[in-house]
Amino acid sequence: MGSFGASRANPFGQKKPTSAAPDIYWIDEHKGEHMLHAGPELTHVQLERSLASREPINYPHKRNYQGFYWFAQLEHLVWYESLVECAALRMLDHFCTIRGISAQPFCIVFPNNLRHYPDYFAVHASGEQVVYDVRPAALLDPKTIQTFVMTESVCQAVGWRYEVLTGAPNRSASQNLEWIAGYRFDRFAPPSAVVESVRAICADPVSIGRAASALGFPTAYAALFHLMWKRALFFDLMAPLGDDTLIIWDGEP
Repeated sequence: MGSFGASRANPFGQKKPTSAAPDIYWIDEHKGEHMLHAGPELTHVQLERSLASREPINYPHKRNYQGFYWFAQLEHLVWYESLVECAALRMLDHFCTIRGISAQPFCIVFPNNLRHYPDYFAVHASGEQVVYDVRPAALLDPKTIQTFVMTESVCQAVGWRYEVLTGAPNRSASQNLEWIAGYRFDRFAPPSAVVESVRAICADPVSIGRAASALGFPTAYAALFHLMWKRALFFDLMAPLGDDTLIIWDGEP
C-alpha cells in the first residue's frame, strides 16, 4: 500500500478527487483505464480480471520479495509483492473456494486526496466479492489502521466485503500450510483407486506414517499431502506436522 508518483508503472499516481465520493480507478484485461465513483454499480465490473493498477519499484537492497504464486484452484499465476502476500494467497487457495482473483486490482482516490491500492480482489464460489488487504498484525500502526477503516467504508458503499489478512494463527500453521502447498499441483493427485484406498484407511483417525505404510507405494506421502491440501483429509493445522500427525477422511478432494 502507499502513494507513488505518476508513471507508466503507476498511471493513477497523480489522480485528484473528482467528487465527495471516493473514486475507483482500474485497468481492465485489455489494458483500458476506467474510473467510477464508489457505489453499487462497481459490483457489476469484473475486477477479478483487472490488471495490476500499479507496478512495484525496484531498487537496491530491497527487503521484500515479489513473485508469482501458482493459484491451484484457478490454474494460473497471481502476483504478490511480499512473502506475507504469498502466504496470504496460499491461505486463500487452501481454505476458500475462489472463482477469480486479481492482485492490486484498483486504486482508491479518497476525497482527502489520499490513495490506497488494496492487495487483492476475489470472487468466491458463492458469488461474494471480497477486497483483501494483507498486513502482519505487528505492523498495524495507526496510519495503516486509518487507511483500512477508510477502505472498509468504501467497500460497504459498493457492496463488497472487506478483510485484512494478518497471517496464519501460529508458526506451525504457517509451516504446515507451506509444506502441503508444495503438493497442491495436479501431478500429485492420486488416481481414483488410491483415493478409495485412502478413504478406507482413514475412515478413523490414523497417523500419516501408518497411512503411508498401508498404501505401500513410494509416492504415498505425496498422495496424502495432496489430499490434505484439498481438504479431503482433516488434520490439526495448528500442531507440528510429522509421521505421528493424525489424519481422517473429511470429504471429496
